[in-house]
Amino acid sequence: MALQSRRAAGRAPFVFLALLASVACGSGEAAPGTALTTAQAGVPAPVLDQPLAQPEPERIDISDLGHVRGNPEAPIQVVEFTDFGCGYCKQFHDNTWGTLERNYVDTGKVFWRTVHFNVGMFKNAQDAAVAGECAFAQGGQQRWDEMRVGLFAAQREWKGTDDAGPIFERVAREAGLDASAFQACMGNRDVEEPVRFANDVARRAGVRGTPTFYVNGYPVQGALPLEAFSEFFDRLLEAEAEGAAG
Repeated sequence: MALQSRRAAGRAPFVFLALLASVACGSGEAAPGTALTTAQAGVPAPVLDQPLAQPEPERIDISDLGHVRGNPEAPIQVVEFTDFGCGYCKQFHDNTWGTLERNYVDTGKVFWRTVHFNVGMFKNAQDAAVAGECAFAQGGQQRWDEMRVGLFAAQREWKGTDDAGPIFERVAREAGLDASAFQACMGNRDVEEPVRFANDVARRAGVRGTPTFYVNGYPVQGALPLEAFSEFFDRLLEAEAEGAAG
């Protein structure tokens, strides 16, 4: 399956390879250290000169899914599947995301969509995702961003307890949310619907670990270093410019 947003991902596929064991949270079928193809997972370094023949994939409409930032008409479209309980997702957020946002998203080169996917490995991760949605319901994208920062910062705390509610409430207060409204929202299970929908879409798309990124419709898996993302994006932008010039 492939993900389809407002901008079509109609570019030719590329061959990708990845070593997944050390950079992603999940339980894929491959043994540690196994190289996978796009049919199975994702990947750090695209080989731009090796087209991959494959059947036309099913398209999944994600135009109403997740949290977005950047120019919807940007030449690079990224969908990030993340789990607030995943240490590698925290690593990507802490070490890589901020620079990518400044250099590519804020400059109009990349449109970024973040979707929570509960891989089922971490205690309270589903409730953490609901906490993020409650922040969004109360204050929009800015509050969701602030809640995400707090949830990753407190990750070790809420993953290690049988009663994460007080921790989520503390994070919400620190993010500037109204505590009473946040508590009421967390008790409203209807708020969980977008999280359940996101989980379903991720599974249909074949996501098995986090973080997973779909870049112009094709998967890249793992908390790759900033240099790998930058090189990847720069090569895609160069190919886009060459195509436009030709």
